[in-house]
Amino acid sequence: MAQWHAKATGAYGRNSNEAKDNAEMFYGVMNSLGWSLEAVAAALGNQSGESGYNPWRWGSDNVLASNSQWIDEREPNPNPPPRYFNHAYGLFQQDPAGKYLHRSYAQSLSTYAPNYSNQAGQPHDGDAQCRYLHWICSDPSGGEWSSSGGSGSSYKMSFSDFYTNAQNKSVDFLVHTFFWGYERGTWDEVRVTDANFWYEYLGGVTPPEPPTPPTPTPSRKLPLFFYIRYPF
Repeated sequence: MAQWHAKATGAYGRNSNEAKDNAEMFYGVMNSLGWSLEAVAAALGNQSGESGYNPWRWGSDNVLASNSQWIDEREPNPNPPPRYFNHAYGLFQQDPAGKYLHRSYAQSLSTYAPNYSNQAGQPHDGDAQCRYLHWICSDPSGGEWSSSGGSGSSYKMSFSDFYTNAQNKSVDFLVHTFFWGYERGTWDEVRVTDANFWYEYLGGVTPPEPPTPPTPTPSRKLPLFFYIRYPF
């Protein structure tokens, strides 16, 4: 039975048991939210170039502490200045990490359990990251999903059309759509190769039911500082 895997640094190879388990868990959560197999594979193809299927992965494998300071990109002239403005975290490398770590929606999820250098997380933080991704891309005021496609305008599509594959597009097309609609980083054709791998692999897998979320414990709560600083 598949389960979430996580480690403090590094990636999981595409053919590893850990990557396959995490891909199946991702499939289960996103399928429950209405995602098509093609969209799931497209997102996983992009995930390979971001975190290497590791939900605890920090940018440059520099694991930060829970009291590190980030700001939301929309906050002008912060005082005091943040120490880590451009530092990513998670399956899709939320950048800055505070966009996920400090969002009240993410914190409200019972599987929210990020990993820090001074505070151990739980692998099922991957579940919370999946739900956060769907939520933030579904929110038209959030600015996370670009329906125009940006520089990849030939792949423009609404998020709803993307995740349901309403236009019946190929996996190859949807990999580009997710990249230009959400990631907008440095393109690498291996994302297409990996997406097709997952499309074939998951085609023979019954989407697992997301497990019943555990009851949060006080040890995973963030300090009051973060709630005051980021009142979303």
